[in-house]
Amino acid sequence: MRLRSIKADDKLIAEEGVDSLNVKELQAACRARGMRALGVTEDRLRDQLKQWLELHLHQEIPTSLLILSRAMYLPDTLSPADQLKSTLQTLPEIVAKEAQVKAAELEGEQVDNKAKLEATLQEEAAIQQEHREKELQRLSEAAEEEITKEEIDMLSDACSKLKEQKSSLLKEKEELELLKEDVQDYSEDLQEIKKELSKTGKEMEVEESKASKRLTRRVQQMIGQMDSLVAQLEAAQQAGKLGPTAQATPEGETVISVSELISAMKQIKHIPESKLISLASALDEDKDGKVNIDGLVKVIELVDKEDIHISTSQMAEIVATLEKEEKVEEKEKAKEKAEKEAAEVKG
Repeated sequence: MRLRSIKADDKLIAEEGVDSLNVKELQAACRARGMRALGVTEDRLRDQLKQWLELHLHQEIPTSLLILSRAMYLPDTLSPADQLKSTLQTLPEIVAKEAQVKAAELEGEQVDNKAKLEATLQEEAAIQQEHREKELQRLSEAAEEEITKEEIDMLSDACSKLKEQKSSLLKEKEELELLKEDVQDYSEDLQEIKKELSKTGKEMEVEESKASKRLTRRVQQMIGQMDSLVAQLEAAQQAGKLGPTAQATPEGETVISVSELISAMKQIKHIPESKLISLASALDEDKDGKVNIDGLVKVIELVDKEDIHISTSQMAEIVATLEKEEKVEEKEKAKEKAEKEAAEVKG
């Protein structure tokens, strides 16, 4: 997941330009990629990040190899290719052999079967060791709150319930707005008729009946009551357990507040307040008090598909990665659309 996150982040940075990042963002980006982030100038930070993007996106060097190699620590006098070559010589034997076999395959060269077998066996041993280390790490993180399969199902149910409520309220609001428009149109038509009749002196001959006036007043009264009811429903949806400072949710079927999510999960199953707040906080990646239901559904589907136990911090990483990938996809679609429109204009 970390490699996916870096790949999506690289595409976003390349699209927006390295020069658009401030010093803190440059340091964070370099640190995440295993490069020096402290004790170097801003220009150096930009240069090494640009070099990373060149190697990763244009020369298609695998992210894992770039991170392992720490190619950016080598002297600037070496070319990127020489940096990688020199670094491979300093890597552990298992990594170096695997990289050599991979490089030979990419270049179309004949790979020595013995070397390939050794690399495969070493890779399998490394995978087994990694599995053991991951299991130990998982056990050591027992104190950290873990999200169970049952809680994932509960979260899915809460999303469905909230989306249904949002959809229902939006539908009622739309119908109310249509009713208001109809009443406004009727009033305007009536005034227009009176205006035309006043020109002929026959205004008094055609007058709105008392029954019509009573009906109009009744409709206006009902609209006022419905407005008040909708406002109460919105207030009820936005009210949560995070205190009076909880922000109101903006209009939109797919956006909910963190407090709404916590309230919905409480109604489905009793879970400790601290666990609910921790889980909801992990899903609120940018900490603005709002969560996108559609994005949340994608996270749930991904976790449910893998059928794994994850912690709240891992859930937060998944949310951040999926949001980055979504931004990259949106930018690519916008770029394709712009290119298509430009081609049509030229044609």
